[in-house]
Amino acid sequence: MLATACAALPTKPWVEITQSEIECGQAIRDQLRDPGSYEMTEMRIRQEKTDPEAGKAIIQFRAKNGFGGYSMGVAMCERFKEGDSYKVTANITSQ
Repeated sequence: MLATACAALPTKPWVEITQSEIECGQAIRDQLRDPGSYEMTEMRIRQEKTDPEAGKAIIQFRAKNGFGGYSMGVAMCERFKEGDSYKVTANITSQ
């Protein structure tokens, strides 16, 4: 399953873990059947060297599946500059 969400967000230092969790978590939640069941279990961030506001993250999470049980998922999240603002995309690669 490959799904993508994109949201325009204000400029903030992306290296802050909590901000990264919020931005990526929202992009992932937007794609889930039960967004309220999302729980991040692990996050690894790589900040871009040329732009400290941009970066990529791999996120492992749990969420309810279509049968009502919880399953593990992995998403690739990226924050990048587009025009005058930054956007975040999340691609769920497994769940």
